[in-house]
Amino acid sequence: MRKENLGVRIAQHGITGTPIELIVTQFPRGDVLKGNVGTFWQNLVWDILKVYEIELYAKIQKWVLKKYATE
Repeated sequence: MRKENLGVRIAQHGITGTPIELIVTQFPRGDVLKGNVGTFWQNLVWDILKVYEIELYAKIQKWVLKKYATE
């Protein structure tokens, strides 16, 4: 994608456990420009909050939407 000048940015989710050497040597040369570590665990926490901490989840969601809705 870089070679074609498409201006597309890719985020790789779930790189927890990927050796740092691979990230340092391979990611800058490829099309993956951002790596998200811990995506599974983040999603797990959100799912738990939605069920067991409904008010806290709603408060977080409201804050995020208020702060970032225009971006």
